[in-house]
Amino acid sequence: MRPLWWLTLSKKIAISPYLWQMEFSGASLANFPLHREGDYIKLLLPRASSTSIFDVDPQAPDLSGLFKRSYTVCSFDPRENTLTVYVTRHKATAGPAASWANSVQPGDDVLITGPGPVDQVDPHASRFFMAGDLPSLGAVLANLRRLPKTAQGDLVFEAPEPLALIEQSCPQGIEVHWIKSETDRSSPLFVETVKQLPAPDEKTSLWVACEYSSMKRLREYFSGELGLTKQQFYLSSYYKFGATDEQHKQTRREEGYKD
Repeated sequence: MRPLWWLTLSKKIAISPYLWQMEFSGASLANFPLHREGDYIKLLLPRASSTSIFDVDPQAPDLSGLFKRSYTVCSFDPRENTLTVYVTRHKATAGPAASWANSVQPGDDVLITGPGPVDQVDPHASRFFMAGDLPSLGAVLANLRRLPKTAQGDLVFEAPEPLALIEQSCPQGIEVHWIKSETDRSSPLFVETVKQLPAPDEKTSLWVACEYSSMKRLREYFSGELGLTKQQFYLSSYYKFGATDEQHKQTRREEGYKD
């Protein structure tokens, strides 16, 4: 089992009507591994029928009664022992993670596990092609910060509105293509924009994280139409509209999708 981190929410900032920036802190982060920006952590939340998460015994934790929700490490400061993630804002009735995100306040305790590995862009590539949306924002930002200042390429990003966070992190040679997101499904323009841009070749670092239906269409494009091998790109679905995290993962397993 990956290590558990008992932390405190130290900052919660509304970046936009659609996004929280959350900073976790704690002395235990002195042992958090370095250079894991872009990898995922699991936030552990109590189910409605269970007791408080902090009745869990840290010496012999039983995590079977907890929800697990994945978030991306956007940044980690080992000097201050702080860990920053971005959390999409939803209606309070949307689910356990959304309800937690809306109600949690600085000073509240949190429990996470991880980090787990995620493939990242190759900073030594000749060209870069990235695509993502709000749930993948932390990973996109972490990857942008890995790029050399001379990087050339494209980033397709789906969001309700352009984000200054991305503009500020992009090397000058990365062109951002903004796609306005829809409320209950991924915009068809997301996939179509990816397909209309110059096709990636063997010298391109190709990295995409998006909604499940978009992932399926893009996998058909990359593998089928372009003939790329699985080793030539990273493509993952971070969520599925209308499904819980558990249902999304079950669908991925049943349909044979692996990153």
